[in-house]
Amino acid sequence: MVVADDQAAVREPLAAVLDLLGDIDVVAAVADGFGVLDVVADGPVDVVLMDLRMPGLDGIEATRRLGEEHPDVAVVVLTTFADDDSILAALGAGARGYLTKNAGRQDIARAIRAAAAGQAVLDREVQERLLAGVRATTQPQTQAPRDQQSGRPNQPGRPNQPGRPNQPDRPSDRQPSVPELPADLTRREREVLALIGEGLPNRGIAEKLFISEATVKTHINNLFAKAGITDRADAVRRAIASGLA
Repeated sequence: MVVADDQAAVREPLAAVLDLLGDIDVVAAVADGFGVLDVVADGPVDVVLMDLRMPGLDGIEATRRLGEEHPDVAVVVLTTFADDDSILAALGAGARGYLTKNAGRQDIARAIRAAAAGQAVLDREVQERLLAGVRATTQPQTQAPRDQQSGRPNQPGRPNQPGRPNQPDRPSDRQPSVPELPADLTRREREVLALIGEGLPNRGIAEKLFISEATVKTHINNLFAKAGITDRADAVRRAIASGLA
């Protein structure tokens, strides 16, 4: 495996500690995404422990390029950032795990082993943020009180005025929602979506369902088209919102 972090005071001790575990072989500790790509190109690497914010080539773009050039390499993000944008960007780029730097040595080792086995591991804080984001977009909006005379909904902060009908809410005032999955999704397409929601890459899904990666790609293309899913991060949100993950 490779450890990537721009701070030498972080990557060197971390690489040394992981290398002592016996079943984890750290082949390199590098300072940016270019270093990751160089090491992976030179020899077999199964997992990269990736920081997000690095100079040169950051962790998001390095993860995306690994997915395109070396799809067998699993990425586990280890970062101080647990905001929604960072989480969704990393998962959308293909990261198989996401941990914050509050994670202990055993948690990191467990995530590395899981990623090498084709499984996904998300930090508890990350899981909670994803679930909170889904709940925020799926909760029904509280119905506004209606004016007793006109029967129209009152505008927030402004009562209905006689002779002046309220304007409907502008789209920007409404809370975004996660669309329901279409009824024509097949059982296999729902299984694939559920496994995407768990963070599995195409290879992991293929192994789990005992089908080829080409078949997985076909199912993904079909369900993305049917459900109007834009990318893998959107698929994770839809899987969680629908209760599949």
